[in-house]
Amino acid sequence: MPFRAQYVTSPHVSCLKLLDVTTGEPHRLTAPSFWDETPAWDPRGRFLYFVSSREFEPVYDELLHGMSFPRGQRPYLITLRNDEPNPLLPELRAVGHEDSDDEVRRRRRVG
Repeated sequence: MPFRAQYVTSPHVSCLKLLDVTTGEPHRLTAPSFWDETPAWDPRGRFLYFVSSREFEPVYDELLHGMSFPRGQRPYLITLRNDEPNPLLPELRAVGHEDSDDEVRRRRRVG
């Protein structure tokens, strides 16, 4: 099914949606609790990348003498298939597990 990614905004928040272009049915991907924007597809269609303002750890700004959020916006991704692992999360292995040569090559492989 062909889909189109979009972000919907209000004055203070936004959320990501997938739109099924054949039926016109929207599917919400993120909650409208943060500011999510700029969705972009993985070239192979496995992930949807986006930028979100959802980190609220203020730091003291010595230049302006107040609090600021310099690390508030970060990149995120959504896996679009259940069988696709998240490439940003470490692969968990048992303590004492020795990697085979195939496992080492697989983790080094890009995309």
